[in-house]
Amino acid sequence: MTSPVVPTKWLTLRETAAYARCSTITVAREIRGGHLRAYRLASRRVWRLRASDVDGWLSGSSGDEPVSFVAPRAEQVKGVSR
Repeated sequence: MTSPVVPTKWLTLRETAAYARCSTITVAREIRGGHLRAYRLASRRVWRLRASDVDGWLSGSSGDEPVSFVAPRAEQVKGVSR
């Protein structure tokens, strides 16, 4: 028997799927549906999820907060305009 995956503070989409024992498609669907909180990095193609949010999703608890966040681009943070 293999040992369970111990989540770090931040998980990739693939690590989340392995931890939840489901497919990456299921995780992405839950993110898009607003059931699982996820954060997109500035590249907008990379998702990161907090292990505590994944645990809450797995236990079925849901909050009233928005569930998907996009990190601002570097230009927006530094106040540089194009």
